[in-house]
Amino acid sequence: MFVRNLLIRELSVIRHAFSNPKKETGAKAVFENSLGDTFGMTVGISALGIFEGFAIHFLVMQYSHIIAWLLTASTLYFLIWLWGDFNALRSHHSYIDDDVLHVRLGLRHNVDIALKDIASYECGDVDIDTTKNPMPLNSIVSNSRFLKSSLSKKVNLIITTTHPVKVPTPFGQEKMVDSIGLNLRDVNEAKLVFEQMGITSLTQKG
Repeated sequence: MFVRNLLIRELSVIRHAFSNPKKETGAKAVFENSLGDTFGMTVGISALGIFEGFAIHFLVMQYSHIIAWLLTASTLYFLIWLWGDFNALRSHHSYIDDDVLHVRLGLRHNVDIALKDIASYECGDVDIDTTKNPMPLNSIVSNSRFLKSSLSKKVNLIITTTHPVKVPTPFGQEKMVDSIGLNLRDVNEAKLVFEQMGITSLTQKG
């Protein structure tokens, strides 16, 4: 039953990723994801997956045709999921509606956060893989409860919450997070919206 429900969920999520998104009618603000180097990384990972997939297929075929085709099917599913994630990042945007921030991060994470539960925000390029960021950004991005938005190693908007929130993750898992890193096309728009709503920046809090 678990496997059946998991397959139904994954297939429906992928179908949704390739569908035309509904316009966020009535939204107070819409934040488009910046694809940045995500497209290049997606192409690179896809090329590597295809090359390795064919190599492994012909290698395993010498021992078991069934296992070889199962591995090939899993590679194809991974590639479909990867491009579905990219398409979801491209076409499904985060937005604010009815005092709720709806965060849309591809196929990996979708979470709704009440504006009253947002403790602070910070705009500016942050490298999540280094310790060169000023405090308190370093402690935030190195925390296990930090959630980043894409394959990219950089984010330009960090949102912290007043308490940990539960975020669904792929394959039926969940994660508790208290900070989210987004990479937006126009981060200044988000900054203006948060300022108008009276949400404090980390810099101002410091």
